[in-house]
Amino acid sequence: MQYLFLISRIFISISIFMFFSISATKKENFSCHFEYANWVINTDNGWISTRINNKLIVYKGYADYADINNILESIVESETPITTGNFCCIVVSNDAIQIKTDLYRSFPIYYDDSEITNLNQLKNNVYSTELVHIKSNEIIKQKFKIIDDLTENTLSEDIVLDKLHNLLNNKIKSFVSHNILPLKIFLSGGLDSMLVYSYMTKFANVEILKGEFFQFDEFYLKNHKTLKDLWAYNQISHFVEPTIFVSGTPGDEYMLRGPYTANLYCAVNGKNIANLLTQEQYGDCYHKLYFDLEKNKKIFYEPVSKLVKNNKIFCYNFICNTLLNDYQHHHLGNTLTYTPLRDLEIIKLLFQLPFEIALKQIMDGYISKKLIERNNPQLLNHISKFKNCDNHMANLIGLAI
Repeated sequence: MQYLFLISRIFISISIFMFFSISATKKENFSCHFEYANWVINTDNGWISTRINNKLIVYKGYADYADINNILESIVESETPITTGNFCCIVVSNDAIQIKTDLYRSFPIYYDDSEITNLNQLKNNVYSTELVHIKSNEIIKQKFKIIDDLTENTLSEDIVLDKLHNLLNNKIKSFVSHNILPLKIFLSGGLDSMLVYSYMTKFANVEILKGEFFQFDEFYLKNHKTLKDLWAYNQISHFVEPTIFVSGTPGDEYMLRGPYTANLYCAVNGKNIANLLTQEQYGDCYHKLYFDLEKNKKIFYEPVSKLVKNNKIFCYNFICNTLLNDYQHHHLGNTLTYTPLRDLEIIKLLFQLPFEIALKQIMDGYISKKLIERNNPQLLNHISKFKNCDNHMANLIGLAI
């Protein structure tokens, strides 16, 4: 029962993703419709259709290390996800449908007897460690392995910093090299958007948005009530013209600073964030005001399961599963959301920090700041003193405007 309770906590956030519905009927609240055999693939804008080996392929998004159009056939033919990025590929033949995604699927999938979708919650869901497909009108789920190489071994701060720096450098440089769309970013004054910005500007011109920007399209207007109920639609920019919206999401979580998962990490290492907040040394740390919010304090005072508290590998595995199913930014219409921090390799490296250094990252974003400093130390001056404080954008003067 204790393990089942833990699993129920995995689905903690559902936000932004590209939208589709697979059914036998055309759905008028979607703006695009692709028909093949007895199926209709209903989608928002921005999806591309093609044919490979007599199958209809409907896809959207990007791969990290290659133009997705050049590796589409290998994605279609792969039995399990192996490519990182942020994409969905729906493969349709006469008697079967497969949903292919990047390795760390960033959107939920729901289904019932008549539909598979990610717009409305249905009675069944598909975890990110599961595949779903239709064969002869039967919906089939299949488990596959994502999380591996977890270790209790510790690396030095400098080694972890070098590995993180190289990972982000290589990933972002590669993406920029094959991207042809304009790049735009909204800087919030927070660590994560500034961290991503510090890498992006080394390889490409990135436009800093000088205000909140959200254009309507047909799909949004038809589904605005559903979309507004998802919290992140108050925190994203949307452009009708094809655009890459660069985002620091989900940096809090993957950089070991999300309240729930950071609390688990501290617990397995014998600490409690609620107690740490009372110590003088953390009186003006970056997360002080945010962690002091009642909603977060409740997390810190909740008892932590012995399964998590007494076994580091179990704890790290559970944190990774939580992140995999914490769906935040994905694509809307012709706006593709670029989220390079959504990568389990990042948090797996942070697990290997000496605990006292990891604690500095949790409380004050220490590692994030060190990475920004490697790229452009001046950008540290434009980060807010506290996360999500009332004037968290004040330090952007001189950069955003």
